[in-house]
Amino acid sequence: MPHLLELKDVSVSFGKKEVTHGVSLTLDEGEVLGIVGESGSGKSVSMHAVTRLLAQGGSAKGKVLFNTKNGEMIDLLSISDKEMRVHRGTEIGIIFQEPMTSLNPVLTIGNQLSEMLVLHTEMEKEKIKQRCLEMLNEVGLVKSEEAGEELLKKYPYQLSGGERQRVMLAIAMILKPRLIIADEPTTALDVTIQDKILTIMEELSKEYGTAIIFISHDLGVIKRIAKRVVVMYKGKVVETDTIENIFERPKQEYTKLLLKAALHADPLKAKDKEKAAKDKDKASKNDKASKNDKAPKNGKASKNGKASKNGKASKSDKAAKNGNEAADNKADSNVQNESENEQAVLTVKDVSVFYDKKKEKPIVKNASLTVKRGEILGIVGESGCGKSTLVKAIVGLNKLYDGEISTSCRHPQMVFQDPYASLNPSKKIEWLLMEPMRLHMVHTPKELLAQGIHLKARKYTREEMKKKVNESLEAVGLPLEYADRYPNELSGGERQRVAIAMSLVLGQELIVLDEPVSALDVTVEEKVLKLLVSLKEKYSLSYIFISHDINVVKRLCDNVCVMHNGKIVERGDADEVVDNPKDDYTKKLMSAVPKL
Repeated sequence: MPHLLELKDVSVSFGKKEVTHGVSLTLDEGEVLGIVGESGSGKSVSMHAVTRLLAQGGSAKGKVLFNTKNGEMIDLLSISDKEMRVHRGTEIGIIFQEPMTSLNPVLTIGNQLSEMLVLHTEMEKEKIKQRCLEMLNEVGLVKSEEAGEELLKKYPYQLSGGERQRVMLAIAMILKPRLIIADEPTTALDVTIQDKILTIMEELSKEYGTAIIFISHDLGVIKRIAKRVVVMYKGKVVETDTIENIFERPKQEYTKLLLKAALHADPLKAKDKEKAAKDKDKASKNDKASKNDKAPKNGKASKNGKASKNGKASKSDKAAKNGNEAADNKADSNVQNESENEQAVLTVKDVSVFYDKKKEKPIVKNASLTVKRGEILGIVGESGCGKSTLVKAIVGLNKLYDGEISTSCRHPQMVFQDPYASLNPSKKIEWLLMEPMRLHMVHTPKELLAQGIHLKARKYTREEMKKKVNESLEAVGLPLEYADRYPNELSGGERQRVAIAMSLVLGQELIVLDEPVSALDVTVEEKVLKLLVSLKEKYSLSYIFISHDINVVKRLCDNVCVMHNGKIVERGDADEVVDNPKDDYTKKLMSAVPKL
């Protein structure tokens, strides 16, 4: 039986530069194939070649064989643009990563959903509307015809991220295509919405017999939805196998590296590092003991040690044990006392945040939390629960709030999710890093304040700004020559490092990180997380870390707050909250986390 789709030695070039090299893969009818690999590995661009949607200047060679509904095998790279538009609409559907940029902001949902039916069918207007309503129901957006008609009148900005992504899914599936190409469709979504999207995709695939190519850097999602996996690296396919073999018996070194990063093998928190070190030390001692300690026959003690009768410990052993326990208890007590006396860098008490000046409808309701020096506090919850709204009030981006927000530093800094959007594309990195210093003054250092010395605030000199720029670039592991580059000349991970560097230049103690690694692949994500930990230890920083990736939160954060409908419903030690949630919503949230 012929494959539904077969790529034969497909190479993509932009100008004279070849970016993918001889990519070959197959997909059968109704199959779900996952494609994984780090940013720039060629995942998306290979699928753009399949759909003939390469960016300007792009070209593809090789063969992309597609088995049409009529049973005809055609090469998608050799047919005309007009023919390709027909197949792309009726037999191949596409779901892009960011629906806000994929959907037309000036057209209603109804106009965009019906467009496929208008272009590719001869259906009457009333039947088109009915099919649109059916599709909205199938993707779980509405349950009644009245609600569906109301949604058709709305614009993309009036919908949440999860709702917009379901609209994209409805558009892709409305003509019941044979193939769906989903390019990072759940990356920016929280785990509960992600779980719903994946469930809907699985159900629609089974109902219509649609095959899916699912591109993602989240290996947990790939394991959940795919049956086979293609691993790409530097524009080449390095391994293709079943989901079980890739995860349990990977052959290639890059695949093993990718899995190690996804499985979070290296500890990040101090207590986890300490535990790992103790376990390693214990294992080393046990191994050494098993090699060197040869027990003599008849149970007699060796010359180097006298065993007590009946295997009982000697008095000296007991005394040593009791002394060690006492010392450990005293040390634990001291640590606890030091912890209780730690200075809070942030205190939020009964804060309600609004967007209307009359303060009639709170988005965040009576939130209270504390961040201590050196602490990483995670905040998790669904899209629209108030996470970002709360931290925008904390950093001063929204002054419409009631309650008390007090910090030990003047200007808490914020690192946003998408550095490509938050960094000015027309300015070089040096200019961007100097911007915070142009806006703020040099204040008296804490060391002098402690001595009762107060200096008059002044502006930064050019030399001071240049020095700070170099120090910040070095701190985040970027070469100094990057100061002369523009944001578009950097990779996603490098741009996020620049955003982190911007938060460091003023020497602040508290940094708010709003989804800083959600758009990064697992290997780059791992590097950024380790960078954040090293900077925290070096500069005694405190973080508020917002994320929908519960596994990252558990691994990185000391404590966590769970938000739902604008309220903090649970808080506590990150390990305890994730592993043993108390609140019903928290239990639901944790149960939706993809497992590796």
